[in-house]
Amino acid sequence: MYFWNYLKGKPSTFWFSLLSLVVSALTLIYLIKQVDLSREHNRNSVKPYLNFYAIAVGNNKDGLYLSNEGLGPALITEISINGKRYPDLRSSDWQKITKETGLTYSCFAFGALKEKMAIRAGADDVPLIVLSKSTDLPPTCYLESLALQEKIILKVKYTSMYKESEETALLFKF
Repeated sequence: MYFWNYLKGKPSTFWFSLLSLVVSALTLIYLIKQVDLSREHNRNSVKPYLNFYAIAVGNNKDGLYLSNEGLGPALITEISINGKRYPDLRSSDWQKITKETGLTYSCFAFGALKEKMAIRAGADDVPLIVLSKSTDLPPTCYLESLALQEKIILKVKYTSMYKESEETALLFKF
């Protein structure tokens, strides 16, 4: 009761000051929430989204391709094929992979993919495994391009420019 009596006798300037303090505190809370929303928006605005897609139409474009459908660059952090990690996919690695899976190495052309490689935003048609451009391919190569679906599991981990790690969209059994 004493406190209420104390407040009753205060001049109007006290009440305006108190009201200003409350409004300022609420404004600060609102501003902090808006800054958090802005940060989240900025992160999502430059988030990469790597995706694999296959082309199997029976011509020299048959194969596995990589694209970055997100709005920001992707930095590759880890590559694994059939459960084995490859920091740098070289021609010799692809030769070993095709041999292990029973595919003919000469039927295919292989793209470069390595850890710490950046894939720019909007990158399309980055070939990973495609039919060779050779004009004298044996007919079995077209069948082997279809057999890739069951023989190679490619998994790539990558980060955004904010160091947020992603992987789920890239687990793809070709």
